[in-house]
Amino acid sequence: MTNLKRLFYILHILRKNFLISIISFLLTFAFVACGDSVNVEAEGNGDDSNKIYEIGDIGPGGGIIFYRNDGGFTMTHNHLTAHYLEAAPADIGYFMWATLTYQDDNIPGANGTAIGTGMSNTISMSQIDLGNPAATACRNYKGGGKTDWFIPSIDELSELYKERAAVGNLSAADYYWSSSEYDKTQAHSFYFYNGYDPRSHKSAPIAVRPIRAF
Repeated sequence: MTNLKRLFYILHILRKNFLISIISFLLTFAFVACGDSVNVEAEGNGDDSNKIYEIGDIGPGGGIIFYRNDGGFTMTHNHLTAHYLEAAPADIGYFMWATLTYQDDNIPGANGTAIGTGMSNTISMSQIDLGNPAATACRNYKGGGKTDWFIPSIDELSELYKERAAVGNLSAADYYWSSSEYDKTQAHSFYFYNGYDPRSHKSAPIAVRPIRAF
């Protein structure tokens, strides 16, 4: 009888430990799953990555989609892959490209020209040239509740020019700043009347149209 009781006791302990293990596994799985979901949403600024957009559609930030790359492009500031660029529905004003300190000096890290470099340029402009007029205004823009708007690089701005009819509300009489520095005193701008990249002095007050990638 003693051996039978011992056997029942052992079976009870094993069953209890097994249940604890199952519960622990399920709780761990749920915690990890929830953690991954939060991280993905934070990295995408809440965008729906499964939705398919066409040029001219309204984007997640309330702007207009003007560039789509099904294969994706790399954002150089965080090395994440994006597939779309959307432009804010309106200009945010006219600003100098740099403060007086950097109107005759280079801003390190603000010379990217390719698609995917605009955010990195804008971050460099705002973090190195403190109080940078154009970059500060763009980073403070919160259209659609999004916080990841930036000044387009010259190649991103060129794509915006190509799709200006789909985007609308872009002045053909205006120059627009890119975030791509050309040299110590100039940065790339874009004349929307004829698509010319004249390069402008950093002290010039020129229109800024924020964009974002997702």
